[in-house]
Amino acid sequence: MKKFISILAAGFIACMPLNAQKYIITGTAEGTEEGDTVFLSKAQGYGLVNTDTAVIRNGQFTFTGDVPAEGYALRYVRPTHAGETKGLCMAQVVLEEAGIKVRTFKSGPKYKDGEVESTGKNHQLLTEYRAATSGIGKGMDDIYRIVLEKKGTAEEQKNAQAKVDSVRKLIVAAKRDFLIQHMNAPLPVCDLMLSEIYTQVNDKDKSILLELFKEKMPQGANYKRLAADAAATAPTAVGKKYTDFSMQDTDDKEIKVSDFMGNNRYVLIDFWASWCGPCRAEMPHVVEAYNRFHQKGFEVVGISLDNKKEAWLKAIKDLSLPWPQMSDLKGWQCQGAAIYNVRAIPANVLVDANGIIVARDLRGQDLIDELERLMK
Repeated sequence: MKKFISILAAGFIACMPLNAQKYIITGTAEGTEEGDTVFLSKAQGYGLVNTDTAVIRNGQFTFTGDVPAEGYALRYVRPTHAGETKGLCMAQVVLEEAGIKVRTFKSGPKYKDGEVESTGKNHQLLTEYRAATSGIGKGMDDIYRIVLEKKGTAEEQKNAQAKVDSVRKLIVAAKRDFLIQHMNAPLPVCDLMLSEIYTQVNDKDKSILLELFKEKMPQGANYKRLAADAAATAPTAVGKKYTDFSMQDTDDKEIKVSDFMGNNRYVLIDFWASWCGPCRAEMPHVVEAYNRFHQKGFEVVGISLDNKKEAWLKAIKDLSLPWPQMSDLKGWQCQGAAIYNVRAIPANVLVDANGIIVARDLRGQDLIDELERLMK
């Protein structure tokens, strides 16, 4: 019997992870009382899902656990009082092998993120990464207000949007450069940075980043996902021949993208939906491009990812979209979106008169600038 127990014990020990990395989070939460609950949560979809709980004891709370296999994870410390999170701020932490101290606050007129001190290298690098862009665009509150609230004249709104687009480019470039500079000896959190900026950079930078991660950090979960996505997009990437497809127009007549190719110098295949806020915000730029270049041989074909025809038609009218529209009313199961591997909208594909894709996902002023360059 003793021999059997010894064998069981040896087997149990052999199955235990060796040198498992541990994190320890200790902290205080302003606005809480003895016995209140604090949640440790992760982002999921558009919300947060609780992964652990702690109780306020003697004014403090503590979380401990194993670091995920990836070497890090982002979590949110969310205090509650009397079962409610209302009126209390939260803090974002990086789970890694480190001592992590957190201090959260009551929410006042302005929301205040919790303060985090950590000895972890991933936390420190992520903090530096965010600090690298914190000063860009400072003092532009009035400009952002003009864009968001559509204040001022049409000319003032246009100038404000141009400034916002310029700042956005500077922020993306700074993040890209920071990531590249820290890939000689990459930390796991670099994989998170890649995920954050990948959709914001141009096709050339996407290729550079993927090649860099392939060499330096091929085990990254986000890198693997993005590399697989790039492979799926390859048949309709810049430089490839466009792929034709057909769907119904607003009068239920079947039309094809190719119907608009022969007589135009450039055609923008524009993926959008009535329910998509960013799509609606982007439409004034597409309308401006259409008005400026349509007579010179530029056409737009709208591909809607709507499910309801009434909402689709109403959005076309409300947004004053003058170009052809088509949809199979299947939402994210849209045939055209699947062909072009569209995973997020707004999205677009610019095709020349020879049917060659010359650009993808041109947004804001970038679309107008590219058309100006091409039309010359």
